[in-house]
Amino acid sequence: MLQLRFRASLLTVLILHLFVLPVLAVEPALVFLHVTDTHVQMGKDGNLPKIAEQAKKLSPLPQAVVITGDLTNDGTPEQFELFRQAIAPFDKIPVQQLPGNHDYYSPAGRAPYLASYPNRYRSFDLGGFHFVLLDSAFPQYWQGHMDNAELKWLNDDLKKQRKGTPVLIFLHHLNDPQQVALDNQELFRRTILPYNIVAIFTGHGHRNVNWKMDGIPCFEAANSISGSYEKVEKRGSDLLVTQCQLDGKEQLIATVPIAARPRYSVAFVWDDAQVPVLERRQFLTELRLKDKQQSDAGIQASYSIDMGDFTPMQPDKRDRAGLSFITQLETKTLLTGGHRVQIHIKAPDSTIYEYEDGFEVARLQGVPSRIWTFQAPEGIIGNLKLDEKSLSFSCADGKDYTLDAANGKVSRKINTMTPALPASSPLAVIENGLRVSVNPEGRMTWKDVASGKTLYEHFLEPGWVVTRPILKGRITYIGSMNGLVTAIKLPD
Repeated sequence: MLQLRFRASLLTVLILHLFVLPVLAVEPALVFLHVTDTHVQMGKDGNLPKIAEQAKKLSPLPQAVVITGDLTNDGTPEQFELFRQAIAPFDKIPVQQLPGNHDYYSPAGRAPYLASYPNRYRSFDLGGFHFVLLDSAFPQYWQGHMDNAELKWLNDDLKKQRKGTPVLIFLHHLNDPQQVALDNQELFRRTILPYNIVAIFTGHGHRNVNWKMDGIPCFEAANSISGSYEKVEKRGSDLLVTQCQLDGKEQLIATVPIAARPRYSVAFVWDDAQVPVLERRQFLTELRLKDKQQSDAGIQASYSIDMGDFTPMQPDKRDRAGLSFITQLETKTLLTGGHRVQIHIKAPDSTIYEYEDGFEVARLQGVPSRIWTFQAPEGIIGNLKLDEKSLSFSCADGKDYTLDAANGKVSRKINTMTPALPASSPLAVIENGLRVSVNPEGRMTWKDVASGKTLYEHFLEPGWVVTRPILKGRITYIGSMNGLVTAIKLPD
C-alpha cells in the first residue's frame, strides 16, 4: 500500500514537472495591446474589428487594449459613436482610451470627447502594474501640451504608489528623435523621473519608433490604419514589446526590465548674474547618480539653443573633485525674448539624459521690448480680442478673461461655455504699413509692407503660439498654449 502511494506521488510530481510547471513558468501574468491613431470616420473603422479578431485568438486573452489617441478623425459626436461601434468586437476585452489632437478638432473642442468619456486622464492597476492614461491634446491644435491641473494630478497620483511600483504611461504626444510634439515635456519629464516608469507608449507620429528618454523606453506605434499595433506581455522579470501586423507578422522589438533601478539625472545651474542684458551667458552641468556627482571619463555633454544643433561642452577645469561641464554662450546673435537651452549628457552606458531651462535676452534700445506679460492658469483658446482699453480671451480653464490692455491686470473673469474656435492661419496681420507674423515656435517678425524689409524680430517664451497677433500702434499682443499673454512694444 505504501509502495502504491509512493508511486502515485512520484507520478504526480513527474506530471507537474513535465507538463504543468513549464506552462505556469511561461504563461505571462499580463498581456495587453497598444493601438493608436485609429482616425475612425464614416466608412473607415481604423481596422479595429480586424485587430479585435486577432486579439480574441490570443491565449491567454489580453486583459486590456489601450488606444493612445486620435480615436476619431474630426472629433464629432457622430464619429465617437462610430468609434464605439468599431471597438464593440473586442467584446470581453476591456478597451481603455485617451484623447489625441484629432479628438478635439470639432468646433466644440473637448466637449464631444467628454460626452463619451468623462475623464480626460486617469489611472488604474492591472497585472501588478500601475497604468496612467494622460491627455496631451489641446483644443483645435495639432501639437501637444499638458495643462497644470493634469501635471499636478499626475504628481499626486504617482506619489500615492508604493515605492518601486512598476508604472506604465500612455499619452498621444511625446518628443521623439525626429519631431517636437509636446511643448512642455520638460515639466512632464521632471514629474515622472523619481518613479519606476517601466515604459511610455505614445502615438501621433504614425510610425514605429523606439527610443529612450532619460533611460525610460518609449514606444511610438504606427497608426492602426496601416494594420499595425503592439502586443505587450510580462514574462518573468521583463516586459516584452512585440510589433504586430494584421497579416500575422510579428517582431519582438524590446525586452524591458521591470524592477526599479538607479537612474542618472542631470544637474544644471547658471554660472552668472542671470541678467537678460548680458552679452555672454555661462552655465554648468554634471551627471549625477543618487545625487552624487559622476566623474567617469566616458561622460560627454552637449547643449542646444532653441532646438538647434547640439554643441559639445568642455570640462570645467575649476572642478578638481569631479567632472562638470561649462559653456559660455554669446547672446549677440540671439533675438530678444525668451529662449530655451537643452542639455544632453551621455552616460557611461551611452544613454542620453536630458535637462531643459529657459532664459531671456534683452537689449537696452533699438529692439522690441515687453511692456507686460500675463500668465493665465491654462492655455489660450481661440484668438485675442482688443477694444479701446481691454484685451479679452478664452482660457482652457473654462473662463473668459478681460485684461487692462495698458498693464495686463485682470479686470474681469467669468465662467464661459464659449466654443473653442481655431486661431486664424497664417498667424499674421497687417496694420499701418506693418506686417507682423509669428510661427508656431514663437519667432515674431515685423516687416515693412511696401519694401518687404524685416524691421524687427523677437522670440516669445517657449510654448506653441495659438493666437493671431493683434497690432495696435506700436504694440503687439499675442497668446500661447502655455497660457502666456504678452504685450510687446516696438521702438519709437
